[in-house]
Amino acid sequence: MRTEIEMISLIKDIAFKEKNIRAAYIEGSRTNPNAPKDIFQDYDIVYIVTTTKPFRENKEWIKCFGEILYMHYPEDNVFYPSDVENCYGWQIQFVDGNRMDLHVCTKENALANLELYQILVDKDGIVPYPQETDDKKYWGKEPQEIEFQCACSDFWWCLNNVAKGLWRNELPYAMNEF
Repeated sequence: MRTEIEMISLIKDIAFKEKNIRAAYIEGSRTNPNAPKDIFQDYDIVYIVTTTKPFRENKEWIKCFGEILYMHYPEDNVFYPSDVENCYGWQIQFVDGNRMDLHVCTKENALANLELYQILVDKDGIVPYPQETDDKKYWGKEPQEIEFQCACSDFWWCLNNVAKGLWRNELPYAMNEF
């Protein structure tokens, strides 16, 4: 498995070499000092690009990150609306065990969604210096009594639908309830 230093170096090198990439940053658990480090941490990388089109049209460029075991294209999922002109992503599992969630986003899209990030490359000085990282928004919180009661009510109501789906031999319907 490539080390974090090797991966970050590769990510930066690609950003410097590709003229359409204007900046790069990493976000997610690797930027959170309170997150425990483990072998399951992926690399959540965003490249700020002038246009997403060349990256979407020629997906062969992804191979420069390493040998791919499998890959998923979340923005191609027809069940969820996406704006591929402004942000497009790949979820990549590499043969060496590393994982990467990679996005190419326009400046406007990327800057509107910044949180818990570290700048890797900024050719044009467009990414604001990160404020002190605060992960409190990700902490679980105790629900208020009304929230708990509503969740319980929904659970018990939908549980009847599971029984109904099983009785009718409609397994997809039953599974969709949870």
